[in-house]
Amino acid sequence: MKKRYIVGAVIAGLLVIGMMTGGGKTGTAASEQASSTPPIVISAADLSGAFQQNEAKAKLTYDGHPLEVSGKVKAIDLNIGDEPVIHLRGSGDAYGMGVNNDGKMTDVDVGGLSKETAATIDKGQTLTVICTGVDEVMGSPQLSDCNVKSN
Repeated sequence: MKKRYIVGAVIAGLLVIGMMTGGGKTGTAASEQASSTPPIVISAADLSGAFQQNEAKAKLTYDGHPLEVSGKVKAIDLNIGDEPVIHLRGSGDAYGMGVNNDGKMTDVDVGGLSKETAATIDKGQTLTVICTGVDEVMGSPQLSDCNVKSN
């Protein structure tokens, strides 16, 4: 039991580092690409599963493309830089801690939202975001440059 908490703490620390370093495409080129290319529509569970199955293939498939990702909000946090991070429930969560049996993270983390926008989101609601950047930390998709899709 103690080992699981240590692993969780290490993973959480690595996620914070990953969110602080970014990794997604930013700037005018990403914005132009997002506006000219229709987004790939995918659920958070399917995106998470793709990264758990084969990170190289998922990165090649989704990086550089705008994504429309929908999922159930698991948590709303602020990272070490005081920026909002929304955690969408992924697939294969074996322990209720966002980790699968292989030790890979299962949640999909959404970054790039303003604090004001994050303040309007509730845990448990279904959220759809459109993002222009995707990276991964320990198998967990990290979305960046995101906006909430209005219904």
